[in-house]
Amino acid sequence: MLLESPFRERRSLLRTRFPPYTPPVAGAARFDHGRSVESEAGREAVEEFWQEAVNSSSEGLMVKVRVRFTQPAGGFHPTRAAISHR
Repeated sequence: MLLESPFRERRSLLRTRFPPYTPPVAGAARFDHGRSVESEAGREAVEEFWQEAVNSSSEGLMVKVRVRFTQPAGGFHPTRAAISHR
């Protein structure tokens, strides 16, 4: 099941299966992925990304913690509330 795959693998699949798209018709909807930065790029890269988001008055910013110390690394574990809404 896809939810059992690590976050980076799921995100890679999303980006390869749904590449950015700009339609040839002006005014038509386009699709693109949001910018992101990996923690492996170092603290300075993450802080720079954060500051750019703040300076540009971004509508929102999402932070994902990918490794939980109380669970095995990898799989996504939906909350009970998320499961009940399926």
